[in-house]
Amino acid sequence: MGFHQYTGNKRCGLSVIDLLVILACIAILAAILFPLFFQVRRVGFQTKCVSNLKQLSGAFNMYAQDWSDYWPCPGGLRGDWTYWAQSGEGGIQGYIKQR
Repeated sequence: MGFHQYTGNKRCGLSVIDLLVILACIAILAAILFPLFFQVRRVGFQTKCVSNLKQLSGAFNMYAQDWSDYWPCPGGLRGDWTYWAQSGEGGIQGYIKQR
């Protein structure tokens, strides 16, 4: 009942106007959704940063508990950053779970 049989010169399909309307709808949806994707990505980076800072805070506090309330000196006595990776001389590498 609801189907019509087209015969003769009439064709079934999409016209150029139909395609333009579809493309306009897709462009509007993309304009709405892309800022949301960037916001979600930014929040993800912030969450990762907060997690890393909490881990470093815990590492410094555990270091201070083990070393009579002294915190590690950045660069150590030699002034280079390899001090942070030292395990035998009081570096914090052993207190951090990930690199």
